[in-house]
Amino acid sequence: MTTNISHLAEVHPDAKIAPDVRIGPFCRVGPNVSLGAGTILDNNVSISGHTTMGKGNRCFPGVVIGAEPQDVSYKGSPTEVRIGDENVFRECVTVNRGTEK
Repeated sequence: MTTNISHLAEVHPDAKIAPDVRIGPFCRVGPNVSLGAGTILDNNVSISGHTTMGKGNRCFPGVVIGAEPQDVSYKGSPTEVRIGDENVFRECVTVNRGTEK
């Protein structure tokens, strides 16, 4: 199966996308993102920062993963998000990067 990316999605050329990933319309995938085989991003999903997702993950509409933490003490440290296999992120879930303390 080949990668299926909507012509309405914005995927950075440096992102690492497995061959059978599906990316729906109005999704944004940043340069430091890795998406494992069988991952599905429905519409309006944003994956940014240093984010690695394993195989078979599913992101429903409105999901945001890898954005800067919502912590006022965050000063730009190079934190990351690592997600394993076979996870489901339902509508409008947010998973931010960590903050050093």
